[in-house]
Amino acid sequence: MTVRGKEAVEGRATRPAPRSMKARYAKSEHEKAAKVLGYALTLDTPDAWYAASAVWQARMTPQEAAAKAWAALHATEPELALMVARAALGCAGVPLPTLDDIVADAGWWADLAGPEERAAYAVACFNRFSPVEREEFREFVRGQE
Repeated sequence: MTVRGKEAVEGRATRPAPRSMKARYAKSEHEKAAKVLGYALTLDTPDAWYAASAVWQARMTPQEAAAKAWAALHATEPELALMVARAALGCAGVPLPTLDDIVADAGWWADLAGPEERAAYAVACFNRFSPVEREEFREFVRGQE
C-alpha cells in the first residue's frame, strides 16, 4: 500500500497531516506578499526591493504595510532606520549650493523636500529676514494668491 508515493508504515494511520495555521487562515494576498519578500531577500538589489514594494502596495492594506514598515525599521539601528525612513518619504536633506540659477535650484530642492523640510527652511529663512525683507516677502506672497 502506498500513500502519496511513500510506503505506509504498518500500524500507522494513513490520514493526511494536519494543515498549519498559516495554510488554514492565510489570505492569498499575504502568501504572495511573503513570496516576494523571499525573492527580494535573495536578489538583494535596488530593483528587486522596488518591485517588492510595488507588489506589497497592491497586496497589502495600508495598515498592513505600515505594520511591516514599523517592524522592519524596529529591526535595525536607529540611525539607519531614520536614514531609510527619510529616503522612503522623499526627504531632500540640506539644499546644495547653487551652480547656476538660484531660483531654479531652490525649486528643484523644494520638489524633492518633504513638507516638514520645506516648512522648516521657510520659517528659518523668514525669521532671518530684515523687517524690510519680511514686508517685501509678505507683499510677494499676497500677490501669488
